[in-house]
Amino acid sequence: DQTLKALIETFRRTPERVFLVGVELKDRSSRELKDSLNELGELAETAGGSCTWLEAKLYCADLVLAGHDDWRVPSKIELESILDDSRTGPAIDPTAFPDGLGFDEEGSFWSSSPVTGSAGYAWLTDFIDGKSYVDAISSSWHLVRCVRWKMMPLLATVPSGRYFIDPIESKVGDERTGLTWHRDLPPSYTGCTGTVGATGDSCTWEQAMSYCSDLPTRGGGWRVPTRKELLTIIDPTRAEPAIDDIAFPSTPPVWFWSSSRVAGSFADAWIVGFDGGTSSWDGVSHDKYRVRCVQ
Repeated sequence: DQTLKALIETFRRTPERVFLVGVELKDRSSRELKDSLNELGELAETAGGSCTWLEAKLYCADLVLAGHDDWRVPSKIELESILDDSRTGPAIDPTAFPDGLGFDEEGSFWSSSPVTGSAGYAWLTDFIDGKSYVDAISSSWHLVRCVRWKMMPLLATVPSGRYFIDPIESKVGDERTGLTWHRDLPPSYTGCTGTVGATGDSCTWEQAMSYCSDLPTRGGGWRVPTRKELLTIIDPTRAEPAIDDIAFPSTPPVWFWSSSRVAGSFADAWIVGFDGGTSSWDGVSHDKYRVRCVQ
């Protein structure tokens, strides 16, 4: 049907498509794809409610579904990749995942990614509002949506050869997503008012959008990344900052703007924290943060 065709086309053209898990688009009919997506959407209810992080890992490891027994808890970025920033409550595609908020509509799902520097904590994604946060692995109970991948699972660490660095042009190419990032952050953003006592060191959302679009150097065509694009360069095995410090040196562990507005709000946009990888939102007209442009 047209809805499913549009869904497939969206998956194929988004930079996040490499993180879509549990289904393989290639050589699959529309019917098979829809069945696979529905299977994933029903997993939370199948789990029978919430569980601790270790219980979630055991549940997925023991799961046999649709003839497969290689299910696992998704990593942080894998879970974030199925967020839909155009929606809220649930912040996920209801066609692909009809049970988007899971058992009792609790909405928070475990990832397999532990929090670096905070023993006993792991990352979660809230599919009610779309935020990422952390919670205690042994004393907190949340849902789990298991996943499988025919190829090697997406690792938490940055694979060797992922980034291609051009120090002359100050660019970083990401082989995984096909995006090119502005490598070196300026000490002062042209056209941005910054914070008190540090003029130009940060921008409102509107100033950030103008700064990137007006950036004339290095080929032009720069823009503010979407939230999901920004999340792809988070490295959950690092903290303060949570990013590859060779590819992106001198990145401060602070909030960065994305171009993604919050669903249903003209006043707020998504931000991503490079202290550890949290995502939240703030006001587009008055709050001020850093920005890393992308091509």
